[in-house]
Amino acid sequence: LRPNKIVSRPTCAPSTSPRTPSPHVQPPGVQPSNPPHLDAQANQPQPVMDNQETTHQLFDAAENNNIEEAAAALDAGADIEADRYRGFRVTPLAWAALYGRVEIAALLLDRGAHVNGMNESGQTALRGASRTGHIEVAELLVSRGASLEVADQNGLTPLLWAVCAGKHEMATWLLDQGARMDVVTSRGNTALHLAVGSGYPDFARLLQDANVAAMVGAKAGWFGWTALHWAAVSGRPNHLRLLLEAGATVDVTDASQRTALHLACRHG
Repeated sequence: LRPNKIVSRPTCAPSTSPRTPSPHVQPPGVQPSNPPHLDAQANQPQPVMDNQETTHQLFDAAENNNIEEAAAALDAGADIEADRYRGFRVTPLAWAALYGRVEIAALLLDRGAHVNGMNESGQTALRGASRTGHIEVAELLVSRGASLEVADQNGLTPLLWAVCAGKHEMATWLLDQGARMDVVTSRGNTALHLAVGSGYPDFARLLQDANVAAMVGAKAGWFGWTALHWAAVSGRPNHLRLLLEAGATVDVTDASQRTALHLACRHG
C-alpha cells in the first residue's frame, strides 16, 4: 500500500577548518615578504569553480537555507535544473521544497526554475513539499503555477503522497485547493485505501465526492484488498463504519477469498 519510505536525507559534510600558518618572525624594520614560489603563484589566474561544483554549492545552500550562498552559486553558473545530487534524482527546487526552504524556493523560481520540473521518476517540487508536510512551500509553488495533479511513475499525486505519508494537514490544504480525489495509482490504490492506511481523520470528506464514493469496492495490490479490508486490518472502526454507510459490501472477498471479517479476526 505505502510507497517506499523517504530515504533519510544526508547532512552536509562538516567543513574542515583551514590550517593556521606558522608565524614568520621578521627582523625589526623589515617588511614581511612572500617566498618566491608564492609570489609566482599569486601571478597565476585564480581557479574558477566548474559547473558541477557550483551546482553542488546550490544544493548545499538549499539544504542549509543559505540564501546568499544560493544566489552566489546561481551567479557563478549553477545548473538550476540539475536532477542529480548525492545519489538522489532531484532538482534544486525539489530539494528546497523537501527541506521547507521557502526563501530558497522563491529565489530559484525568480531565477527561472521550472515550477513543474520533474526528475525521471516524476518527482516535482510540490510532491516533495507534500510528502514532508511543508504547507508554506506548497502555497508558494501553487501560487507560481504548480500543478496539483502531476502524478509520479507510481501514479501518486501530491494529494495521495500527503495522505500516504500521514501529512494530514497538508492533505486537507490540497483538498481545499481543489486537488482531485478520484485518482488511482498504478497498483490500483485509491485515496480511500491510502487514507485508511494512514488514518486520515477527515475520511468523511473523501466520501462526499461521488467519484470517490463509487470506488469503495475497488481492489488493489497483490492481495486484492478493498478499503474495507484495509480498515479491518488497521483496526479503524470509524473508517469501517463510514465505508459501510457509503455502500461498501461487507462480504466482498480478496484474492484469497477472505472477507474484512476474516482479516479482522486474524489481525486482532
